[in-house]
Amino acid sequence: MSFVDHLGVQLGWCCVPETVVRREGPFGLGSIQRYVPEDGTSHYFTLRDEDRWERELVAICAFDVVANNADRKSGHVLLAEDRLFAIDNGLCFHVEPKLRTVIWDFASQRLPERLHDDLVRLKTEGPSGALAELLDDDELEALTERAEALQWMFFEQHALEPNIGAAYFWLALVKGGRDLQTHALEDWMERGYAALQVMENHLKAHDYFAAGQITVADIALYGYTHVADRCDYDLATFPRIRAWLRRVEQTPGFVAMDWRPGIEVGESPELSAGIAAGA
Repeated sequence: MSFVDHLGVQLGWCCVPETVVRREGPFGLGSIQRYVPEDGTSHYFTLRDEDRWERELVAICAFDVVANNADRKSGHVLLAEDRLFAIDNGLCFHVEPKLRTVIWDFASQRLPERLHDDLVRLKTEGPSGALAELLDDDELEALTERAEALQWMFFEQHALEPNIGAAYFWLALVKGGRDLQTHALEDWMERGYAALQVMENHLKAHDYFAAGQITVADIALYGYTHVADRCDYDLATFPRIRAWLRRVEQTPGFVAMDWRPGIEVGESPELSAGIAAGA
């Protein structure tokens, strides 16, 4: 099998047709993939509006993120044998972010728990020996880092956004929202603090949440965490979170969420206040 086929099998997302390595070709090392007998009419843009394929399309989308697929065109998603196949996966596993895909329809949706659990297994077990034989050490490291980043994005969607995000909306943005949501406050506080503690514990041994550097995981987690103190959460007992917020805010090119035209980047009141508060 090829590297993408091995990854799909290990994750349990068998969306890639069977692919094998061939070493005896006239031009050297290569691979050959099983022909998929589709009728020539299906592609991503014809399949995305059919509810029955959403589960498989979400898995292909997540697969491309983990594999760092740089060439997911619409015609690379085929319907055959009453299932979907993802073909033409040769531009994957680069160590630098290269994701290039037409599958953006699920960008605002939560990662399904079943896919998250598969990613946890990949991170815990590490890439299979067969996959490790086909990738360089830096490619293997980047692969597990992408899986870890997706896990933290899942955490943001399921632990931060429903609690701190909801509290921020009702307590900080909606006039009279506190009175309207009194019944939910206790649960928001309890679950929100539990989520913050998970982050604090991780940051005891890490400066960032994945890859040892700022990634999309930090960007996702920063959003609601940095406004938690505006909706009754006290960050005083979370020193590592406050230090992490400062690191994110001091990243070159950082633009605060309250930035407006006419304000120089780096001179936002929110940024200045955030750094001063954690000093």
